[in-house]
Amino acid sequence: MVGQFVSGDTLYDSTSNAYATITDITIANGTTDQVSTFGLRFNQTARITLTSSSGQFTNNEFIQQDFTYANGRIVSTSNDLDLTLSTMVGSFSNGQTLTDQTTGANGVVIFANSSYAKLTSVSQSLAFVSGHTINNGSSSTAVITQVLPVLVVNDVNGANRFQAQPNNIVGQTSGATGQVNSYSLITYPQLVRESGKVVYMENIQPVTRTAVNKEEFKLVIQF
Repeated sequence: MVGQFVSGDTLYDSTSNAYATITDITIANGTTDQVSTFGLRFNQTARITLTSSSGQFTNNEFIQQDFTYANGRIVSTSNDLDLTLSTMVGSFSNGQTLTDQTTGANGVVIFANSSYAKLTSVSQSLAFVSGHTINNGSSSTAVITQVLPVLVVNDVNGANRFQAQPNNIVGQTSGATGQVNSYSLITYPQLVRESGKVVYMENIQPVTRTAVNKEEFKLVIQF
C-alpha cells in the first residue's frame, strides 16, 4: 500500500463496482485485531531478541555480527519486546493487549505461551518491569520474570545469517553490543536482500510504438 487512508475517503472495487466511504479509522489495536492470525502478516523485517546487551542501540544505525558478518539497519529498538513469564493464570492469545498492572505499560501479543510472550506496538513512555504482574484485560494474568529488548531490522544481508551466542551484534554508530542465546529468537524477513532469482526470461523483438498500439507484458515473480 502507498499513502494513507483518511476519514471521508471512498474505497472502490474496480471489479465489482462496489464502493464505500470511510467514516472512522482505528490505528491502535482494537477488537478487530484480536484474532488468532494477528501478527502473522507478510513480514519484511527481521526480529532479533537480545538476551544480553551493553550500551544503547539507536534507530537507523547499521548492525553487524562478529565472525558471521551478518548485518542490517535498525528500524526500531523499542516497538517490540519479549517477556519471560511465570505464575500464569489462564492464557494469552494473539491480538490481545497485555498491560503491566503497576506501570500501565502495554503491548500487543504476537505470540504467547505459559512462559513466554512476544509483544509489538509497545508503549514508548511506560515500562514493563520484572516482578510485576501483567493482564490481558480479562481474567488471565502472569508475572514477568525477565524483560528482553528486541531489535527490528531491515535491509538484512541475504548471504550471511545472524547466529546465537557467543558472537556479538555490534551497533556501527553507537558501539552497543548484544547477544542472542538461541537461534529460535531470530525471525528472518520473508523478503531478504539479494536472495531472489530469475525463474523465467523471454527475449522479444523490439516493436515500433504508435498512439494506438496495444502491448501485453508478462511478469513472473517467485518468493
